[in-house]
Amino acid sequence: MSLLGFSMQVPAKWEYLSSGDTKSYQVGNRSISFIHRVDRELNGMSRKTMLVIQAIKALGPEHISKDIINQLAEKTSPAEKEKLLIEAKPTTNWIYEVIKKICEV
Repeated sequence: MSLLGFSMQVPAKWEYLSSGDTKSYQVGNRSISFIHRVDRELNGMSRKTMLVIQAIKALGPEHISKDIINQLAEKTSPAEKEKLLIEAKPTTNWIYEVIKKICEV
């Protein structure tokens, strides 16, 4: 989320998306988690599309405000918005509705 400008804090827990099982490991004082995602959320998308989808998912529908939509829109170029609309079609409906709002700004 810090790549999209939402947080300047460094996470104590590292999370990676994976098509494998969800697993967590403790390495020293850090926790590393591999979180299962279906292939349609990992394949055939640009890095920006995946980042936006995962940020929206992490925030949850109850935390998506006009300010959040505007922040995401500001961080997304017109070309990225076009790509986002195409690549994000397979995602869940509520997320795609948020993406459409981002692309309208």
